[in-house]
Parts: sequence; C-alpha cells; structure tokens
Amino acid sequence: MSQNLPQHPTVHPFEFHGKSGEFFKIWIVNICLTVLTLGIYSAWAKVRTSQYFYGHTTLAGSSFEYTAKPMTILKGRLIAFFVIILYSLSTSFFPLITPLFIIAFLIILPWLICRSLKFRAVNSRYRNLNFNFHGTYGQAFCNYLLFPLLSIFTLGLIYPLIIAIQNRWYVNNSSYGQTKFTSNLSAKPIFFACFIAALVLIVAFTGFFGLILGGNLITDFENNPLAPFLGMALLPVYYGVYVYVHTKIINATMNSTKLDQHSFESNLKTGKMFWLLLTNTLAIMVSAGLLIPWTHIRMARYKAECTQFIATGDLDKFTRDAAGHQSALGEELGDVMDLEFGI
Repeated sequence: MSQNLPQHPTVHPFEFHGKSGEFFKIWIVNICLTVLTLGIYSAWAKVRTSQYFYGHTTLAGSSFEYTAKPMTILKGRLIAFFVIILYSLSTSFFPLITPLFIIAFLIILPWLICRSLKFRAVNSRYRNLNFNFHGTYGQAFCNYLLFPLLSIFTLGLIYPLIIAIQNRWYVNNSSYGQTKFTSNLSAKPIFFACFIAALVLIVAFTGFFGLILGGNLITDFENNPLAPFLGMALLPVYYGVYVYVHTKIINATMNSTKLDQHSFESNLKTGKMFWLLLTNTLAIMVSAGLLIPWTHIRMARYKAECTQFIATGDLDKFTRDAAGHQSALGEELGDVMDLEFGI
C-alpha cells in the first residue's frame, strides 16, 4: 500500500566547489602553453578548463564530467582556421566570390549549430550517463535562418518569439541517457522582458539627450562638449538592460524545463547578476586580466546557488533504463567537431 502513496518532491540544489587559487594555476598554465605553442594547446586548455568546472559542480552528491578529447577539438579548430585563411586569400584576390562564401556559410551554419550542440551534449556526463542532442539540420535552418529573416519584416518585433522557439527546440531535442528533456516555454516572459528593456532604453536615451543638450537635440549635438561622453554615460544602462533580459530568459527557460517527472528551478536575480558582471569587468580591467579566474569562479558559484533540481522519484532510474545504451552512444563521437555556436 505504501508504494501507491504519492512521492514528495526532493529539492537538490546545484553546488559549485571550485576555488579561485586552484583554477588560477590551471588558467595561467593554459595561457602560457597556448602562447608558446601558437594556439595549438588551446584545445587542451579548453578540456582542462571544462573538466575543472564540470568536476567541481555537483548535484545530489555526484559531480559532472567533461569527456571530450583534445585532439578532436584541435582537428575542428584547424579546419576552421584553414577555412578562414582560404576565405581571406580568396576574397583578397577575387572579391567577386565573396557572396559565394557568404551563401556557403549560411548553408552550412545550421549543420554547425547541430554538431556543436551534439558535441557539447555527448561529452557531458553525470553518474556515468551521457547527455545527447537530437536536433536536425532542417529544424536549425528554420530556427536560426528562416525565422530571423522573416522577423525583419516585423521590424524585429517577433524576435522574442524566435528566442522562445530556439530555446524550446534546444531543450526538447536534448536528452539524459534515454530520457528526453521537455519544455513548455512561453514567449510571454521574453516579450515582457524585451518590452521593459526597450522602454528603459528609450527613457534613458531621451533623458540623457534632454539633460545634456538642453532640449536642442539636433542643433546643439555637435557643438556640445559633453556630447562625446553621452555613449559612455549610457553604458551602465545598456549593461543593465542586457543583464535583465539575459537573466529573465535563463529563468524562464529553466523553470519551464522537465526531465521525465522531474523539474528545474532557476531564481537568478537581475541586481545580483548586474553587480557580479560589473565588478567582474572592473576587476579584470584593474588587474590587467589576472583576476579572470576569480571572476569565472564567483559567477559559476552564483549560478549554481540559484539553480535547483526538483526530483520526484528515484534518480537511479535513469541509469537502470539506459543500461547497454552507452556503448553505442560513444561510437558517435569520432567525427564530431568542436565548432561551438551555443544557445
């Protein structure tokens, strides 16, 4: 009879245990070796960095793993570097073929997006079980080329809807083992966030112009000595608006995501995120970049603190259901390149 009783949700917070001093040693070695090897070591640097952050992020007592091979990443980067060089040389000597390169890039872009997301997923592991991504070229073509192109005819007013479509596509085509993630993300919170952001920008822009130029928006602009500083004065506003929209999108996406009967909860705060990004930027500038590891650690820690996994049932069920499936999944990795176009 006890087996028929409804199971109460168990809240498992994400935790990040990384330390600035530890990561600084990895970071500085990565920088030095990347410079000494003319960028070749960057593939190994990416793997070491990802392994550190994955390995120090835990959920329900277990940490995540990053399993990508540096040589696979290096091959992808060398191909990308070769294509860039080919583009630069070809367009320099034959400028008329530039449109052909642009068309070719647009055609291959959806494939790159799918391969990048799949690479990231299948090289992420939790409790010895890999994630996966199942999105197709046609879906990526519509979501990242066709729909954004159509949004031009609405002056960008439907772009919040496109963001919702892209995020839903990413979640609904992701899986943990054999269990797919699902999303019922609505475009309403994204529309609202973008509306508030646009309103703030309009008020700030007109307010600064009115204050500095005394109401003569056009005739006094070039002659006013304060005019060159207008853009700098608005930088905190732009920064705040970006953080506000970005935070709302993350929260809305996470809070609408489920894994079987389990769900997620994200409660990132705009004010805290703004403070972290602002002080991180200042710290990097003042330290000439030496505090970059510290900024990454504090941001990762805050994001983990604000994210929870709400489990209804046994988490070991995923492992049992996926028995015998992992070996076949591992064979898919051989030709996946690390060319990231993240969402």
